Amino acid sequence: AMNSLTVAQDGESIFVQMLDEDEVETAEESFDMKMRVFNISLDGDKPVAISPKLDVDIYDFTIEPNEDFMIYQAVSNPFSGETFQYELYKYDFETKEVQQLTELQEYAGHPVISRHMNKIFFIVDKRFGKKDADYHLYEMKLDGTEVTEIILPINAGIDAK
Repeated sequence: AMNSLTVAQDGESIFVQMLDEDEVETAEESFDMKMRVFNISLDGDKPVAISPKLDVDIYDFTIEPNEDFMIYQAVSNPFSGETFQYELYKYDFETKEVQQLTELQEYAGHPVISRHMNKIFFIVDKRFGKKDADYHLYEMKLDGTEVTEIILPINAGIDAK
């Protein structure tokens, strides 16, 4: 299964999120597979895992246009026994360092890097795990600072017609 398709800037490959089956040899090990991000060349080469190997799945992601880093969504509290909290992380391809960007303790997802590459826009569901979703738009700098909600007419109680 493939999710979260992103096309490389040069158009020669794609980035997708899928299960990492590389080290699975038994049926029992298949239960431990995690979602990672892979680069797949359009010329038929074998997919290459580009994301860090984590104890949690990687979900939504975006690749910085110069392909220096990726922003991705993962669960920040997988072993707490509570409702999962999804946060955004930054993974530097050169240094292999992971940095947690958000600490909203909600559901941060669907990251998009602005055209000028100075901000990340993302969605937060303030009622995640409850009956009805309550989506809000946020922005922050690439380093995770200055996290700000963008008030949309629909969130401000104004009829958006």
